[in-house]
Amino acid sequence: DPFLFKHRGCYYCYSTHRDGVQASTSQDLVRWDYQGFVLQTAGQANFWAPAVHYEDGVFYLYYSSAPAGSLDPHDERLRVAVSDSPLGPFTPARVLFDRFTIDPQLVRSDDGQRYLFYSANDPCDGALEGTSILVQPMSDPLAPAGKARHVVIPTLEQEIFERNRFGDGRDWHTIEGATYFTSGRMAYLTYSGNAYTHEDYFVGYATAPLIGAIDELHFTKHPDEYTFSPLIRRSAYVEGTGHNSVIAGPDLFETWIAYHGRDAGEPLVEGTEQRTLRIDRLRIGAGELATNAPTSTPQIAPAKADYSDAPGQKGLGWRALSGSFSQSEDGLALPPGSLLAAGPLAVGYRAEFSAKGELGYAFCPARFTDGSYIEVSVSPDGVRASHVTSVGRDLLITAGAPKADLSKWQLIEIERAGKNVSIRLAGLPLAAFRAPIEPARLALNAENGIAQFSGFALTKTKNLSTDRKEPQ
Repeated sequence: DPFLFKHRGCYYCYSTHRDGVQASTSQDLVRWDYQGFVLQTAGQANFWAPAVHYEDGVFYLYYSSAPAGSLDPHDERLRVAVSDSPLGPFTPARVLFDRFTIDPQLVRSDDGQRYLFYSANDPCDGALEGTSILVQPMSDPLAPAGKARHVVIPTLEQEIFERNRFGDGRDWHTIEGATYFTSGRMAYLTYSGNAYTHEDYFVGYATAPLIGAIDELHFTKHPDEYTFSPLIRRSAYVEGTGHNSVIAGPDLFETWIAYHGRDAGEPLVEGTEQRTLRIDRLRIGAGELATNAPTSTPQIAPAKADYSDAPGQKGLGWRALSGSFSQSEDGLALPPGSLLAAGPLAVGYRAEFSAKGELGYAFCPARFTDGSYIEVSVSPDGVRASHVTSVGRDLLITAGAPKADLSKWQLIEIERAGKNVSIRLAGLPLAAFRAPIEPARLALNAENGIAQFSGFALTKTKNLSTDRKEPQ
């Protein structure tokens, strides 16, 4: 049950274990370092399908567990634990539901609302009897609110978990392991069907037009509710493929799907965990997903960013245009009045970095060769984007206060495609505006107080009409 998560340039993988939640870290999605347990709780066992959400300096770990010694999987209950570090230790904070519930993922919509996807045995009209995926509004990361709604339900015989499961003639079907993400104007929900212990465990997906709130989206299985067409299924070499997560690669353009599977030629050993982390490219286009998974031969590794502060990569080469800065393992620190520039001249790129500052911070998604620049100032009072030239400052956009605590590390994502510049903060839209279509560099600014920056990555793109990087 690998859940991939990225924070300040580092990838984290959280996974299932009988004795707790375990984690590993990576810079490139290929080489992983095991970090041990990040959560263990006395009296609890079978910690299933963890997922992490970060918000304003707090890491929320969603998972299910059951009382130690229980042999009934229906004793699993969804819980949430908290920490100020992605590697914990996490402290249990709340049991979310008092019934069988598993496989969580918390997401936020562009308006900042939170929703929890999970699986439960709640009956639903039109479904084969079994386990379905639901979505639940959340008032905050710890508190369900409102009414849960079914999203994807079992409709196919290939989703069978076990025939006559309870000895009363009922066949049980299972849809679980939801992963929600969006691309363009479509929402996607990957899921797992069948039984995680079976060789025929598979990954399917459903799609919905992005119209309305997340808990109002109408998802339809691909290609329809009654046609079996899995995204990932067993091959001659890999079996038991399932429970995935989806994440952007280090170059910020490629998309990768992580899932577990077993080597098909390996005899099953009772009581031994033989599922391992697998990862393959995921292609997204025109409302459809495609992948070569499960691959069983060496593949081309995830592309690196053109410029990054990850170990062993070409850095952005920061230089002070005014003021000063210091650099450490924790990133860059700028005193008030400092201005740094770095990176290549480009008219199109994607970039990301994390920032924090008690009084806010500023950055320049485009600093032009004539010394003029586009500046985005982010403060607790609001957001301002300006085009600054030798003759003055042209205001491009103003917005209200950002929905994030600027004193905590927050992810900033920038996409520049010629004249069009869009910026996200903490996963939420921050600003979008038009700028001169001229080659420019990235720059950082500290206006009022000390600002800190880390986790830089930048990749240029030549094709400004698409959000996919040209093959290299």
